[in-house]
Amino acid sequence: MMKVRKAAKMLSTATLAVVIGLGAAGTAHAVTWHARTYSGDSLTDAGGARWAEAFLYPDDDNVAYYAKFNPDGEELIAYDRLADGHATRIEMSVYSSYNPDDGFLVDRDTFYVSTADGTKTFNLGSPDGSGDIPEDYSINMRVCINETVHCTDWVRGRS
Repeated sequence: MMKVRKAAKMLSTATLAVVIGLGAAGTAHAVTWHARTYSGDSLTDAGGARWAEAFLYPDDDNVAYYAKFNPDGEELIAYDRLADGHATRIEMSVYSSYNPDDGFLVDRDTFYVSTADGTKTFNLGSPDGSGDIPEDYSINMRVCINETVHCTDWVRGRS
């Protein structure tokens, strides 16, 4: 136990932020996070709707943090597959136009999903909760490891 504490003390703060755990020999394993984002035309929601997804995964290529915007019903589907004490954090902004420069910010939300939640679906509705997000609004989102700065790039979908 003393060996582990001494090794942890010697690690820099930046390294500690990405440590997964300490091995039996007391050595730290730093993780390199990889991010992917995808977007594409919806096959089930007409009118130029686009789905968007983002995920983070560690060195071993198993997706750990994930979210997908589904324009058919304006749903956000997300999960956290890594029992590391951090939740999946999804940051989302809704703009009144597909190109945010041509519209205005309508809503900004943050969603959280922990490992214990399993796969969780959020019905996004409209920003004021009165119904669906209007057609042709853009949904910009990114996936982050909660309480850290590790995030994917922003990815855009369209309702």
